[in-house]
Amino acid sequence: MENQLFEQILARLDQMAAQSAAALKQTAQSMAAIERLTARVAALEAASPSTTPTVMEPVVLASEALTLNTPKNKGVILCLDFGTARSKAFATDSDVLLDLAIGQRAGHGGATHSVLSCIFITDEGRIHFGEAAASMSELPVMNGGRRRIDSIKAMITNSAPGSDLTAVFCDSAVNPTDAKLSDGDLLTLYLAYLTDMAGLELSARHGKSRYVLRRFTTPVFDQKQQQWADETLRHHYCEAVLVADYFTGRWNDGIEVKEALRVVRASRRDRERVRYLTGDPLMEPIAAFASRFRGFTSTEQRRVLITIIDAGAGTIDFATFAISENLNAGLTMFTVQGSIHVFKKAGNEIDRILHKYILDQAQQKHAGIDKATMARIEADLSLQQRRIKEELFRDGRREYQLADGTRGEIILADFLNLDAVKVFAADLQMEFVKSLKGMDPSWIRECGRYKLYVVATGGSAGLPMVAALGKLNPRVNEIPTECHGMATIPAWVSTKYPELAQQYPQLAVAIGGAQPVLPTYSEKQYVQFEGLSDAGKWVIEPALRGA
Repeated sequence: MENQLFEQILARLDQMAAQSAAALKQTAQSMAAIERLTARVAALEAASPSTTPTVMEPVVLASEALTLNTPKNKGVILCLDFGTARSKAFATDSDVLLDLAIGQRAGHGGATHSVLSCIFITDEGRIHFGEAAASMSELPVMNGGRRRIDSIKAMITNSAPGSDLTAVFCDSAVNPTDAKLSDGDLLTLYLAYLTDMAGLELSARHGKSRYVLRRFTTPVFDQKQQQWADETLRHHYCEAVLVADYFTGRWNDGIEVKEALRVVRASRRDRERVRYLTGDPLMEPIAAFASRFRGFTSTEQRRVLITIIDAGAGTIDFATFAISENLNAGLTMFTVQGSIHVFKKAGNEIDRILHKYILDQAQQKHAGIDKATMARIEADLSLQQRRIKEELFRDGRREYQLADGTRGEIILADFLNLDAVKVFAADLQMEFVKSLKGMDPSWIRECGRYKLYVVATGGSAGLPMVAALGKLNPRVNEIPTECHGMATIPAWVSTKYPELAQQYPQLAVAIGGAQPVLPTYSEKQYVQFEGLSDAGKWVIEPALRGA
């Protein structure tokens, strides 16, 4: 009996052991499946950036701007001109100009009054700005695998209305770290760098507060794009005020990526609290026009048609305006519908042609030059080619020395005779005429009375092919048009501020944007000249119409 009972107990234990083994096997299979699924999820996350922000310890910002509710130094207006290739700043105190040498303040041997619109993140995870970003990135970019951002402004100009720049993440060629850094983060950081340089200049050079009213400029967009760009940039400029205060004095060593992210996200929470510092955005052609007619009061009533050509580094922008001069008053500007046009080649194209021309000369002198030496020459030439170009066009000839000691000389007449330069000049003329053909013929015929005044501004305004546009006599939609180029440097600069003459074309937008009194700009646009006012007539008595 006992043996039988013992056998039953053993049998039951064997059954339980078998069940446990089966359960363990099933658990092991489940765990293996979970591990495979976890690995798959990790692989997917690595393949595509997550839109979920990295969880980081929050930062508490202690900017003085958060303790105020109105700007300091009530008469001071700061203008920040965020450019495709270079960014500028200028200020006024009532009617007194306050020049801001932001390039000198930033150091690194850049231009006195501007900084490069450039960002580079090192393999060690530090973000550099301006000239420092350009110099540190030359070899890593040339060797492949790395990329710097040379046109932060393109984030605005190339984005569709309604885009969220904080949801567009940088790839590993731009950001080699594991932190999720967005286009919006980089835009805020660069604007903070620009803001801090301007703020330091205001306080150190002029004894003014950095918490003054500031305007910012934008290109001319269609209405929907303009509204989005205005509000998007306002958000980022507000964030920049707080980020600039946090990192002031630390830019030269670069900013660690994860710390930068923490600060930018903290500024995003508090940006509405400093909105009082940011005035209405200003279109770049309006600002450029305002700088030319600083303190202008009309002594007559007349109407004119003016095309403003903003010749920068990355693009050349055309926009035509009908200008109404009112007796003993200011100016009213109307954008001529259909005239806004962008040519996506500019000063950088001349830089590219010049770069190739110099390298071709070097290779002719040293046949079989080794790859490492050529990379060193190219990197060094990229840093000095803009200065070479400026002096070449100013003086008519320029000697140069390359990184390997090779010397050479460029003659402007020879350079302008290159096929590539001739093609650029022909394309520029074609794009200019295209901008005019977008207008209704009544503007040239009745408003301009067959005359068109041409104003060139921007860093590339001095190029001879740009100046040549003011001497054309094209037929525009079968209407003969007589172009009159206006002086690149207005009279008030030559007589009162001759020290600014050389840099005025680059600074025109920033100077104009800082003016206390701006031309009146009508947001209404009209297809034809006859429809320029709600009453269907011109804004002044059209006594000369048809004459």
